[in-house]
Amino acid sequence: MSSLRDARTVADSPDAATADARAQRVRDALVAEYGLDPDAVSVSIECGGAAPECPAAGALLSVTMRASVPLPLVPAVLGLDQLARVPVEASSVQRVSRYWGVAP
Repeated sequence: MSSLRDARTVADSPDAATADARAQRVRDALVAEYGLDPDAVSVSIECGGAAPECPAAGALLSVTMRASVPLPLVPAVLGLDQLARVPVEASSVQRVSRYWGVAP
């Protein structure tokens, strides 16, 4: 999972609504690229510091992608493929521009 690109995509958003939409698009692209179960993938966005909202100007934005993926070569007999899953997580941090949310 390429979370560095994800943090930058969200941090470069002009406003919170666009940041949410971009985070959803990144999640959807990740699901499509790796053929993952959409219900097994989550994205969390957090801001460091005392920012009242996230993203916020100058904040350190952390994007974490989590997925539960099946182990390869495990047969679907008796549901073994659903039991043999491992968690995968990728995180990245990007500083949001100090001019974030300021109209040009």
